[in-house]
Amino acid sequence: MEDVVRTSALHLAFLAVIVTVSLYNRGDHAYYLHRSVTNTFLENRQFKQIHTADGLWTWTEEVLLPNLYPDVTYSNTSVPLRDRKFISDGTSFRVGRVRLRQLRVTPTDQCPIPVVMRATVPKCNVDYSWTNEDTRSMSQGWVPQTDLSNHRNNTNHAMTTPKTEDLAPWRYEDAIDLTSVAFYGELHLYRGGGYAVVLKNNAKRAKTQLSGLKKTAWLDKYTRAVFVEFSLYSPPSSLFMAVTIVLEFTTVGDVTRYPRIQSVRLYGVDPVIITCKALYCLFVLYFIGREGRRIRRKGREYFRSFWNCVEIPFIVLEVAAVALYGVRTAFCNDVLDKLNERGGFVNFQSAAWWNDVYSYVLACLVFASIAKFLTLLRFNGRMAMLSYVIRRATNELVHFTVMFFVIF
Repeated sequence: MEDVVRTSALHLAFLAVIVTVSLYNRGDHAYYLHRSVTNTFLENRQFKQIHTADGLWTWTEEVLLPNLYPDVTYSNTSVPLRDRKFISDGTSFRVGRVRLRQLRVTPTDQCPIPVVMRATVPKCNVDYSWTNEDTRSMSQGWVPQTDLSNHRNNTNHAMTTPKTEDLAPWRYEDAIDLTSVAFYGELHLYRGGGYAVVLKNNAKRAKTQLSGLKKTAWLDKYTRAVFVEFSLYSPPSSLFMAVTIVLEFTTVGDVTRYPRIQSVRLYGVDPVIITCKALYCLFVLYFIGREGRRIRRKGREYFRSFWNCVEIPFIVLEVAAVALYGVRTAFCNDVLDKLNERGGFVNFQSAAWWNDVYSYVLACLVFASIAKFLTLLRFNGRMAMLSYVIRRATNELVHFTVMFFVIF
């Protein structure tokens, strides 16, 4: 009985530590920040009516820019200069600039057309894939640079050479140059590269940029996805928001809207949380040492117990959480360094992605810690019978689980 009480107290203390760390990592205000961003940029008529490229331009001009670069307050007074970095809700701070990134397919790639329709339909655009993605650097209006050079050589009149800044939206950059990662949208898995344009830091100049892109047909029938990316910071909660709004252009003439809003805590040091993280590491070392001694003492007999076999993946999860916390911290520090070095676009996606993975592992640990309390009831006859039934039905449960995941 004394051993049961000691084990129960140990599990309860570990559960309290892991729940505290998990809740702090997500933040109390993450849900409300997510809802605020959704209401500001997505819950409107313009966004829901994006079915063509014109609809996308309308949303950027009437919703995106006015909310990212507010000029007047709700009381129709001018926004002070020191508050121009806040978005229209007045609480979230705009971090870095806004970026539009486009992924395209090459015009030479064509889908198969039935023989009887080839005389009527000469061309057929393909869906996006990594093999047919267009990675060429183009000139304004999606004119290949080789064609433009030949045209200049064949004409007698002088042609003005566009500025490098004007050619940036037409020049392909890979994922390393754009500090982006692959993104799984509603329809496809997209690469981190593309044709990107970083908007200016005020509403008037940003609107001029978008107007220029619209006039030169930056979006056309070969566009397959447009990423609208920006980052926000909420000072009261110390949470950063990585906002990625993906507009996927299908080959059948519609646009799929797929927004993703991720929160990550980069700042903030709470003594309670530091203490809990230190206790967590001590718990992990204790559990590893305890199970190691049991394996050395019992040998193969150790693995004949169902609950002992459960303990191994539980320890693996604990160690994985420590490793993921280190990776997450490294990416967060890298983002903060880039934020301090430059004032352009700063991508928080990698840090937010690793933070999400870390949160998922913590969630699994919380569930497993609660489930481990079943082991404390093994002295009860009914629980012993339940354990016996599960042990006898292991093969059937494994087969059912495999079929379940294959079908669903």
